[in-house]
Amino acid sequence: MGAGVVQLRQQAGRRSARALGEPPEDLQGFPRLSASPRYWYRAHRRKPDPPHADQGCWWFTSCNGTSEPAGRFDLPAPQGTCYLADSPEAAVRECVGRYLAGRTWIPAEVVDDRLVAKVASLHTGRRPVADATSAEAGDQFGVTRELFTIDDYALTSRWARALADHGYAALVYQPRHSTGEQRAVAVFGSEGGRTWKVRSWTPMRQMALAMGLSLALKPEVVPVDDCAQPED
Repeated sequence: MGAGVVQLRQQAGRRSARALGEPPEDLQGFPRLSASPRYWYRAHRRKPDPPHADQGCWWFTSCNGTSEPAGRFDLPAPQGTCYLADSPEAAVRECVGRYLAGRTWIPAEVVDDRLVAKVASLHTGRRPVADATSAEAGDQFGVTRELFTIDDYALTSRWARALADHGYAALVYQPRHSTGEQRAVAVFGSEGGRTWKVRSWTPMRQMALAMGLSLALKPEVVPVDDCAQPED
């Protein structure tokens, strides 16, 4: 038995070892999304209207290839990625999840001047949407839930690039900060903004308060043991 095989078995036996590896060279046959939700949602900064009729919803971020991507599935320029969720609550949590995890107040500046947009189409045309939440993605292509949660964005970005190179228009995954059955989608396209239609907008402050989230009264982080009271 070769030393490489022994080492691989030893690593596989350590439960604490990361299981997610590099994307396979051949991703043909990767599971596709069979039924898309009627609506998708995105929490984003508000832009003036006009001339930005989309209010900033359709923005595709990219990475430069020399530093770690800012977004989990960002593609290298000139390509980019736009992130949405299948519920408005999941979209909000992706913006404020680090405060929820820290059980601290959410700064007012994080939710003020932001909107939660509702859209009816991902504009993927006839191109397939990859579904990384499918069991077959793990059984046949080595996907684990680490794809949705690890902080190695360089690795997750390489998965996104591999799927885009195989003709997939988007990737469905589980949002990091939602523990239920919500799903999110990373849509691939040219970097920059679009003026695609948005069905409606809800102020993020209104949505956060409806969710029962605690917002700080002042635009800065308030310590957990502070006596400030959340807004009603």
